[in-house]
Amino acid sequence: MKYIISIACILMLPFTAQCKYNEHYSGHIITNGKKISFSLSFSIAQNQTIHGVSLTAKGTKDETKCRIKGKFNPKTGGLFFYETVVLSSKATFKNLNFCLLTGNLKRQVGKKEIKYSGTFTGFVRGSKKKCATGSLSVKSLKKKIPEKTIPQKVTPTRIVKTDTLFSNAQSKKSIRYAYKKDNIPFEIWDDANVDGDRISIYLDGKPILVNYTLQKTKKKLNLSLKDKKNHFLKIVALNEGKAAPNTSRIRLNTGSRTKEIRAHVLKKEFVYIQLKKE
Repeated sequence: MKYIISIACILMLPFTAQCKYNEHYSGHIITNGKKISFSLSFSIAQNQTIHGVSLTAKGTKDETKCRIKGKFNPKTGGLFFYETVVLSSKATFKNLNFCLLTGNLKRQVGKKEIKYSGTFTGFVRGSKKKCATGSLSVKSLKKKIPEKTIPQKVTPTRIVKTDTLFSNAQSKKSIRYAYKKDNIPFEIWDDANVDGDRISIYLDGKPILVNYTLQKTKKKLNLSLKDKKNHFLKIVALNEGKAAPNTSRIRLNTGSRTKEIRAHVLKKEFVYIQLKKE
């Protein structure tokens, strides 16, 4: 059962970034007869989308934290969310395939609190395979959102669209971007726990970063793309650290916009980023 809960991304590391979110709810999920602590922290944008983090099994060896996205319905007060990636986890199972949760929740507004409850389904990361189902219930400590309304003033948060690459999914092993300028700033760092993930990066077959251990601090490079119009970046996983898979986060500026990519790569496998000049 502990294995199922861990792969269900039952999120929970301490909320180190909680202060940047406006809404905080805590409660539990129930799956296979087990009750497990669960929390949501998020902000609602003016277009009703939400972004934030979820936390499960706080204070246990399965404690895990995930990033979430979703949608708030101002008419019904309903909340839809889905976990996009594991940010950190205390789970130590080798070659663990986390199961990311998707939930549809209804809102109940009381005098002193707001409660969200509903059902959830878990899907194995990078696939449509179901790995968990159950019920979910969380509530706030005090009323935060008036019934059938949303915050009128929300501090704007710059959100860069993030693409995800999986080395074990053929249709998601590569992505293509158009670029304008010949010199592109490039940053890479660990997308989850810093657990010893090592990578090598090749530009058109030539190494530009070899046997590098990913950190939370961004490694900054500059891509020189002057010699031709089409270029290929290859990110190779040399290991999977303490918890599989190898997780890197990449940011590059193509001249017209900033792109971010999550690369979840198994040991000795790779993903591609193709750059084509406009």
